[in-house]
Amino acid sequence: MRKNNNNRLLTIIISVYVAGIFSAFLLVKPTTISLSSGGVSIWGIIQTFSLNYWYVFLIWLFGMSIIGYALNIFIIYFRGFIYGLLIIFLIKINFSYLLLVSLVEIVIFIPVFFVLSYQSIMLSYSRSSNNRITINGYNKLLLVVTIVIFIYSILLEIIGGMYG
Repeated sequence: MRKNNNNRLLTIIISVYVAGIFSAFLLVKPTTISLSSGGVSIWGIIQTFSLNYWYVFLIWLFGMSIIGYALNIFIIYFRGFIYGLLIIFLIKINFSYLLLVSLVEIVIFIPVFFVLSYQSIMLSYSRSSNNRITINGYNKLLLVVTIVIFIYSILLEIIGGMYG
């Protein structure tokens, strides 16, 4: 694809993610919830990692299928919706906690999520249009994203331990 089409794809990914956030604002009525004060634990890090990694793994897996680009767009929307829910509930609980979680989300998670989404959709689209694209770096990208998601999970647990 040409560079112009690549910019459009990135714009589509960002737009779908933001649409997921805004639809959470429109569809969900905020209620008060309580945070559990469990502190930082290995089990908490594993749970946080699992909750955030399945999006990444599915996007990576769907990138190798012919219809993966349509499924990946849905996952991007769903992840945006989940982040919108997090924003809604954290506004009611603790605004400084929301700012820290959002900072970690924007600096660490979103860049790797968008890069993986972009590469996955490009690979899937190239398979459906019978273009030849190599997947040499695609597996390495999953390894890098896995490490970043693990660091992201540790940071979320530390922040949760501070405010929980």
